[in-house]
Amino acid sequence: MAGDASVDALAVALSFTSLLERRGIPYLVGGSLASSVHGEPRSTNDVDVIADLHEGNLDTFLEAVSAEYYVSPSAAREARGSDHGRPTCFGLCRHG
Repeated sequence: MAGDASVDALAVALSFTSLLERRGIPYLVGGSLASSVHGEPRSTNDVDVIADLHEGNLDTFLEAVSAEYYVSPSAAREARGSDHGRPTCFGLCRHG
């Protein structure tokens, strides 16, 4: 992986996925970060994570990330896909 952005993205990915692991939430990392670790290095400033969020763990997830990240609870609930059966995505920003 090349450049400071990739190192920062890796640190964020490790921090964020550690939160998911401690709460038993299944996830996978994709996008440029995964490509850089497992294949062709690509510069990135973000981390693409897919997490198995559902009614049973969504509140736990929101509580866990709120100290370190900003996420809109309403956007997370809407993205969960309960109304239409298709999961979508939502943004997460690290504080500081």
